[in-house]
Amino acid sequence: MTDLKTTQPVVTVTMNKNEANKPVRKYPLPAEAVTILPYHYNQIHDRIDAQSRQWLLESSLFTPGQYNRLASTGLYTAYFYPFITDEDRYDVLNRQMINFFIIDDHLETPYGDVDRQATKASPILDQLYQVYTKLLGGPQGAHVPAHRWKPYVLGSYAIQEHIFNGLNDVQRRRFVRLWTEWTNSMMTECVDLNNNKDHDDLDEFYEVRRISVAFMPIYHMCEYAHKLFVPEDEWRNPRLQRLFKVLSKAGVMCNDIYSFEKEVLDAGGRVDGAYNGVSVLVRMHGIPVADAMRRLAIMCRELELEAQDLVDEIQSADWACADTRDYVEHLLWINGGNWKE
Repeated sequence: MTDLKTTQPVVTVTMNKNEANKPVRKYPLPAEAVTILPYHYNQIHDRIDAQSRQWLLESSLFTPGQYNRLASTGLYTAYFYPFITDEDRYDVLNRQMINFFIIDDHLETPYGDVDRQATKASPILDQLYQVYTKLLGGPQGAHVPAHRWKPYVLGSYAIQEHIFNGLNDVQRRRFVRLWTEWTNSMMTECVDLNNNKDHDDLDEFYEVRRISVAFMPIYHMCEYAHKLFVPEDEWRNPRLQRLFKVLSKAGVMCNDIYSFEKEVLDAGGRVDGAYNGVSVLVRMHGIPVADAMRRLAIMCRELELEAQDLVDEIQSADWACADTRDYVEHLLWINGGNWKE
């Protein structure tokens, strides 16, 4: 197994997310917004990204201006999967990454097909459920008509079918299970927003958020990206499941710190209108935004420290095979890269 800790530089990131403090923010990032995890940029991205972007623009149903808001999200691919050398696998992962943000914007933005309205979300999400049924059925399965799917849903199917060809049966079921959980969580978010639900429990809030931000499918794609296989009994091991929970929660907290200002703007300037952990803390404790952001950053650091300990533990565990030990190392680079993107 390649020891990524010793072969690549470990970098502490202090100014990242594309220098997110520029221009001057109304809500500056706290000094505690620092990661202890490593990151690395995959140079393949520079050769691949343009063709991915153009293909997805054509299926997105967004205007060029609307699409430009998310066109650079392929950078996540470069930092989440920094050691891929297979250009075809990189290309399909990049397309999946950008297409995820297309669907997310259709669900959450005022100019999307759904705009966070549960009644509009149901037909779109039903199409995604049909994608999963069609994938699992394969060529011999019952016919699942796709002629009424949105173009970006058709794009999602084309991408995911290609990924399916590189997975074994266990991984295929895992893939569909995780994306189904994400789809379920998006409906939960829409219902919460429609009902103006006030979360008074941060852990409860992040149980929804860590699924809806799709970190679990992103983590799962490390198997595809690096041609690894984590056996199902090892995947379900409580220590690996704890690692998933810790890292996905930390990842969403990082996102919430950086995206808070944009979400407040999208909510018409209302702090309580943002579906964000910062807003939850402000409401729960009656504290200023700056204090809430600082608390989240400190919580995130504590989770990253726990994640490092869990990776060390799993890599020395008798129950973990070589692929699993390699796999968990890659997860740390995803969370480190999430700060850098």
